[in-house]
Amino acid sequence: MNSVTDTSQVTVIVVHFNQARFAQEAIVSAVGQGAKVLVVDDGSQPAQLEQLRDVVAGFPDIRL
Repeated sequence: MNSVTDTSQVTVIVVHFNQARFAQEAIVSAVGQGAKVLVVDDGSQPAQLEQLRDVVAGFPDIRL
C-alpha cells in the first residue's frame, strides 16, 4: 500500500475596506487553521488602513 502525505496548504485572501475589526477576525481565524494569509486593502480611509497595518504587524508571515 502506498502512503500519500497531503502537503497542500490553503491561502486565504482577506479583502479589506474600512473594517479593520472584521479583517482581524478573519486573519485570526485563518491563521488558527494553519492557512497562509494575504490581505488586500481596497482603498480604505487612511485611519482604517493604519488600523489594518497595526493588525497585520502582529502576524509577521502575513503580507499586506
